[in-house]
Amino acid sequence: MSATIGTYNSGTSNGGRGYVWGVAFVEQGECMGEDAVNNATFYQLTYTQTYDPTSANNVYYWVDGYRLINRCNLMIEGVTDAVAKGVITKAVGDDYIGQSKFLRAITHFELLNYFARPYNHTAGATHLGIPYREVGINTQAEIDSENAKPRNTVAECYAKVLADLDDAEKLITAATTSRASKNVAIAFKTRVYLQKRDWANVVVEGTKLNGKYTLTAKPGDPFVPASNLTNSESIFSIAHSATSNPQVNAALASILNSRALVNISPIIWRNPNWLADDKRREEGVMIKTVAGRKYTNKYSDIVNLTDARSSY
Repeated sequence: MSATIGTYNSGTSNGGRGYVWGVAFVEQGECMGEDAVNNATFYQLTYTQTYDPTSANNVYYWVDGYRLINRCNLMIEGVTDAVAKGVITKAVGDDYIGQSKFLRAITHFELLNYFARPYNHTAGATHLGIPYREVGINTQAEIDSENAKPRNTVAECYAKVLADLDDAEKLITAATTSRASKNVAIAFKTRVYLQKRDWANVVVEGTKLNGKYTLTAKPGDPFVPASNLTNSESIFSIAHSATSNPQVNAALASILNSRALVNISPIIWRNPNWLADDKRREEGVMIKTVAGRKYTNKYSDIVNLTDARSSY
């Protein structure tokens, strides 16, 4: 829940907007680029990039991101203690720790991309990034100690992200699409190396996944609610349910489909390089038209809002 929903200035467990790995990751990302058009004021601050340190989207991206990171750290510490005391086996503990390190790594990486300059902004990425938290905080002394630590450089953050993902690859034994796996740890490493412009390691990591996944027959198949966690194409998806979703104010099927708040940009739709017979243009399947505007139809469960979201 903490990875997919967050709280977004709300006291209820599912009263959030999908920070930091839920639907807000998709919607905010779409509205920052040129492939979407904002039709209302809902995403206006993101769309016009006029937010500031007090904007709720920024505040709660940061708050929910570090809340998740802290829970990962507490999990790592608790599991390590449980293994030492013989409460659980080392094999079980390693899997839990690996999944926690995966979430800790990708969450730091997302916050780093959102709140810091790119890796190559300075030679050696010596400019400031964000604090990389590796201590579970549940006492005042730990709060004071962690608050005293300075921000890490971007280079230090990248090194720590990659170290955590390396550990995740080694430790995780789970192999379901809706949970962290060895393969998704590898896939995220390719993303980190891409943004670092370390092309050689992109190839090294990407080669590990050769032959493990295949494209589905139709581009909409990975988004069908019945198969969005079991298809041959998805490496990692965030699962939602009727009782665990960001509700009408943020769910993918709501914002991008039924409420028609964000539509496909004409810049994309009219691009002559996007061929007319491309299956992603199929009306009623991947696309729907309302009042002359084109909207995505990928997220189709407008009743229960259970559409899963692929993270990679």
